[in-house]
Amino acid sequence: MDSLDALLNNPPNFTPEEFIETGSGRNSVQRLMIYLLAFKNDAQDWNTDGYRIRAEAVGSYEPEWHHIFPRKWLRDNVPGIDRKIIDSVANMAVISGGANRKIAVKAPKDYIAELNLAARGLLDQQAIPDPTFVEPKQYQDWLRGRAERLAQASNQYLEELRNET
Repeated sequence: MDSLDALLNNPPNFTPEEFIETGSGRNSVQRLMIYLLAFKNDAQDWNTDGYRIRAEAVGSYEPEWHHIFPRKWLRDNVPGIDRKIIDSVANMAVISGGANRKIAVKAPKDYIAELNLAARGLLDQQAIPDPTFVEPKQYQDWLRGRAERLAQASNQYLEELRNET
């Protein structure tokens, strides 16, 4: 509990760069913030109606981390892209394994339309700017926009938690 108290009593001031420069590795505060924001927003799974991305998930439902712009799609469509930019935590979302497998390597515009994510408000639940109209050469601009949204939402949420205590 000491670390949570420290986080609330002296919250970091997240910057967009931290969400861009941090890789998608398992142990980052930025990745934790994406999950906490999804939890706070009562985020729904992208593929499984009725399932929320929460700790009390039911049955075989297990949330996974998903590259919003899939790795292979980026490698195939953005020549010379740096792996660190592909694996930036700002390119991550929490979804079910079923949704992750369904999406596979599809372009965001394709799977977002197929799963009706934007119209259902599921992108906003995880602070994801709609990537539907993003051309491959605009990926880094999109990534910056997502990082800005994540930093702002994270700082705001920690402030809300701090004021509740």
